[in-house]
Amino acid sequence: MTTEVLSPTMSTTKAATRSPLLVAGLKEAKRMLRSPAYLLIFGFLILTGGVESIQDGVDRLLDPAIFYEMVIYYSGLWIGLVTYLAAHLVTSSARRTGADQQLGSSPVDERGRGLAMCIGVVLGPFVVIVGLLVCAAILASNTDVSTPDGLAPFSIVELTQLALSIVGGGIFGVVLATWLRFPGSLILGFIFLVFSTLMIIGSGDVSDVTPWLAWTATAPSWIDSPWALTGSQTWHAAYLAGMCGLGVCAVAMKQREGRRPWLIASACALALTVAAALLQS
Repeated sequence: MTTEVLSPTMSTTKAATRSPLLVAGLKEAKRMLRSPAYLLIFGFLILTGGVESIQDGVDRLLDPAIFYEMVIYYSGLWIGLVTYLAAHLVTSSARRTGADQQLGSSPVDERGRGLAMCIGVVLGPFVVIVGLLVCAAILASNTDVSTPDGLAPFSIVELTQLALSIVGGGIFGVVLATWLRFPGSLILGFIFLVFSTLMIIGSGDVSDVTPWLAWTATAPSWIDSPWALTGSQTWHAAYLAGMCGLGVCAVAMKQREGRRPWLIASACALALTVAAALLQS
């Protein structure tokens, strides 16, 4: 039996080289959560929700149903877009400030920086919203959450869809900032997300797969359309997971060197996404 003795310098070096992406991802997660997109927009949404509740009575402000409704509505309607804005702004910050050349001396290469951004989406906005959704799920299981707008409690699968749509919005922001390196890409992607979602959800009928290609949750209590009652919410969650995987692969393939493993991963993610898309309806 042999014993390996490491000096503090050696152990620190090994720890630094063992998880550079995780360290970079944690840093980017903090930057995203400190982004004006979260500090201003998300804070404004919380403020307006609180004001509306107080106007209806102080008792309703403490009502679990009100909190549940705010979490679900804000998660489905706004937080995905806010995450997209925050991720895009953080990813494009080096280009906008002219610091691209300085990143060449970084221990993490171009692919690693892109993957760190994706990890930041998961460790930052995704963790925050999962915490809120867990609170919402606990309220739904222990209290009567028949909300003022008649929103029925979401299942675990439907809550998973909300979480995946939010992390997908962040990854989409990283993809656009990585590939479309011009100032208008932020607004272009925002317009695409909003109008494509509205057009996809509003199209098709019960027998059509088109409305199931939406980037958001398709819970029957959320979308008042006959097609939402007939499909598989589980396969829609798998579809959203496949889209997130495709986004990560798109970020990784920006760098030409070492593309082959990511091409294989992209093919697997594409197969999962297409299969889940066809099995939804």
